[in-house]
This record gives sequence, C-alpha cells and structure tokens, in this order.
Amino acid sequence: DITLDVDQLSINGWQVDGWCDLYQVESHSITIGTIECSSDLSFCGVSDVGQVDLDFSIRDADTYEDLAAVCTSFSTSAADSLDLASPPDGITLLEGSDFLVRAVSFSSSVYNGTWLCLYLENNSLLGLFLEASHARLNGQPIELWFWDSTAPGSRRILTEYLYDEDTYDDILLEPGDVLTFDLSICDYDTGAVLATQNISLSPEDF
Repeated sequence: DITLDVDQLSINGWQVDGWCDLYQVESHSITIGTIECSSDLSFCGVSDVGQVDLDFSIRDADTYEDLAAVCTSFSTSAADSLDLASPPDGITLLEGSDFLVRAVSFSSSVYNGTWLCLYLENNSLLGLFLEASHARLNGQPIELWFWDSTAPGSRRILTEYLYDEDTYDDILLEPGDVLTFDLSICDYDTGAVLATQNISLSPEDF
C-alpha cells in the first residue's frame, strides 16, 4: 500500500498549506484523490488560480519509506492575467537584500480569538522561517509561535494566533493594547539567525 504526501504547494507564486487524501491506497488498484489547499487565499489576494507548483512524495504506507518524489507545475487560462509583482500593504518589520517581512493584519474576534498575519517574501536560495520570542501583550507574557517555513523564491502569508501563556485561552484585543516580541528570520536548514528586530504593534497601526 502507498500514501501520497504534499511536500510543497504554491498557488500563483504563494506558498500555501496543502494535503492529499490518498493514503493507504491498496496495491493493484486505481484511486482518484484530491489535493486541497488549507490556507486562506484571501489574505494573499488570490481570487483566480493561474499557476500551481506541486511537490509530493510517494511513500510506503506501512514503513513510511520514500518510494518516489515528484515535482510538477501546471497553469490555467487565468495565468496570463496574474499580477505577481506587488507585495501586500503593511508595516515592514524586517528587510534584507533577499527577504522582506511585513505585518499585514493584527485583529481579533469573539469567535476566533486574536491573530497576527505576516507576509514573508523569500528571494534567497535558502529556506527561511520566522521565530518569535519574548512575546508580551501589555507587558504580560503570551504564546506566539511561527511554525511554517518559506521555500526559496516563494512568498507566504503566515497567520498565527495569540494565547494566554498559562491557560492557552484565546486573547481578545482592546483599544490601546500593545504587542511586543523579538522577531528573527532564520535559515531553515541550519537554524542560523540572519536578522533580528524588536517589534511593537497595536491594532490601531492597521
């Protein structure tokens, strides 16, 4: 039996989260599956899918041994009208010769808690990830983590939620709240820190 795992999925040049429902596929069978995007493309300004780049692995369903790796790309009729040049508006947090990090949204709701959206543009030859440390809301410690990496030549919207450090309860923003944390951009393979900046954000900034 085999399983298909999505290693990397990009839509219109945006790296997004994706998963495939082909798992435990029996030998000597034909099965049709779907690869789904679990990221909110509205944050990326994507309304029409024009270009898809997909890397996936075929693995033994029992041992998880790699059997094959596949890279493929395809486009739709919307590809000719795509505008991939402009990053979203926001507050620039980190900028280098081959990367750009912007805060594009900081808000909350009674249904979803509080979230911070960052834009990461990676023009380097390295895989990059963001690391937040010493996060505080109005001076009180909170939980804020960025988990996803961004592949070379890709850009990504990273959406992370804020939680109470002790109870992990959702946090709701009030006017005048201030979020502070140390933001680092790092090499995904080695963990080396490429740049660090102390950040201070309020909902009124957006």
